[in-house]
Amino acid sequence: MLHTAICEDCDIQTDVIKMLLKKYNTERPETPIVPRYFSTGMDLLGSMNDGQMYDLFLLDIQMPGINGIELAKSIREKHDDAVIIYITKYTDYAFEAYGVRAAHYLQKPVKESTLFPVLDKVLTTAVSKKKSHYILSSGEGLVSIPFSSIICAELSNRRLRLHLENGQTITSKSLQTSFSKSIAPLLKDERFLHVHQAFVVNIAHVVEQRSNSFVAKHGIVIPISRNRYGDAKKKFLALK
Repeated sequence: MLHTAICEDCDIQTDVIKMLLKKYNTERPETPIVPRYFSTGMDLLGSMNDGQMYDLFLLDIQMPGINGIELAKSIREKHDDAVIIYITKYTDYAFEAYGVRAAHYLQKPVKESTLFPVLDKVLTTAVSKKKSHYILSSGEGLVSIPFSSIICAELSNRRLRLHLENGQTITSKSLQTSFSKSIAPLLKDERFLHVHQAFVVNIAHVVEQRSNSFVAKHGIVIPISRNRYGDAKKKFLALK
């Protein structure tokens, strides 16, 4: 399932896109696109600020208020690896579209013969990214973080703290669910191990194992519970 934001201010074009996406979902049910439609860029950004995350964006360029290029720049600030496709009648924005790393630039009127092959191509990438990213609800909105960049996840004062390879620490809003449920997506990746009631570690970033802890990059010390030590040691040796 891929959540998709469509921003188009023309009702006729919106209806065309709705029809095409409905047909696409019928013909390719294995990866359903879940669309949400917006007539202005500010409405779309408002949705993202409210916590909604999208995997794919289909954007017009010439719209009232913020145009599609400026909209994409704002999207990139919140979701750097989002897949963006432009659907427009204008041909003179191709360079700007390249600057915001748009995946494709389709001209109106959009047709099945041009849209479907593009969706086939970008959805393969989008699905792959979605499976390898952790979505954290932070004070600044939803953040998509590659699993590979996470050193460890820590429960602290009912919040989830992710320590990242680049030295940053990102903290979630107060958790509305248990720590175990919050870290479940990480534990589907063989690199991650639940070593303590309040810690999950990415073994790929561990540089040393001690009697009761791991030491990871940046000198981060991750405690290991006594009853989890055996499994932690086996995993560390297997992946090193």
